[in-house]
Amino acid sequence: MGELQALGAVLEGSALGVWARGSTFGYPLVNVVHLLGMVFLLGSACLLDLRIAGAFRALPLAALARILIPAAAVGLLLLVLSGFVMFSADAGPLLGSTTFRWKVALIVLALSNVLAFHLIWGFPNDDQRGMRSSIGRRVMALLSVAMWLGVATLGRLIAYS
Repeated sequence: MGELQALGAVLEGSALGVWARGSTFGYPLVNVVHLLGMVFLLGSACLLDLRIAGAFRALPLAALARILIPAAAVGLLLLVLSGFVMFSADAGPLLGSTTFRWKVALIVLALSNVLAFHLIWGFPNDDQRGMRSSIGRRVMALLSVAMWLGVATLGRLIAYS
C-alpha cells in the first residue's frame, strides 16, 4: 500500500489536486457532474436491466437498449472523469478508506458483469437466440442493478467513514 499512498500524495500535490481542493466552485461543480453521471448511468442501466429481467414488457428491449446503452456510457464517462478529479483532491485518505476500496472493487465487478453479459448474450434483443426467458440473463441483469446501487451507496458512505 506504500506505493499507492506515494502515488496518492503525488496526485494530491498535482495542479489538478490543488485546484480541486482549493477552488471555491471547482469541487462542488465536479461533484454535480459526478451526480449527473450517476443519474445517467444508474437510470439507464437499471431501467435496461429491469427490462431484461422481465419488467416493462410492453417496451421493446432492442429499441430501449439502443437509447439506454449510450446514455449509460455517457454517465460512466462523466463518473470516471469527475471521480478522478475528486479523487485527486483527497487521494491519500481515500486510498486508506475501506469503503472506497469496496466501492472500487464493486465497480470492477459491475463492469465485469456488463462485459460478460455482452460476451454471453450479445446486444439485448427481445428474441435474441431464443433466450427471451433465460434465467441466466435475468440473474445477470438483477445482479447489475444490485451492484450499481451498491456502488452508489458506497460512494455516499465514503463521506461518513
